[in-house]
Amino acid sequence: MPIAKIEVCRARPAAEVAAMMEAVHQAQQLALKVPADDRQIRYVEHRPEHFPMPPSKSLNEGLLTLHLSDALPHKSP
Repeated sequence: MPIAKIEVCRARPAAEVAAMMEAVHQAQQLALKVPADDRQIRYVEHRPEHFPMPPSKSLNEGLLTLHLSDALPHKSP
């Protein structure tokens, strides 16, 4: 099963966090055929000084990491 991690450098309202996590889950379901009950998504908020960004980026930027295993039962042949 894929594991997703959303990392951001500022606090966000609970509704925004839930919407991001739902969007990632829907994308996994569409692209990877992940079952609806498979939610391996983590949300991590870092202090800005612990999340260096290029000067051209803002605090609204984040990082999404997907860990895909070769053992995924729903990967395409």
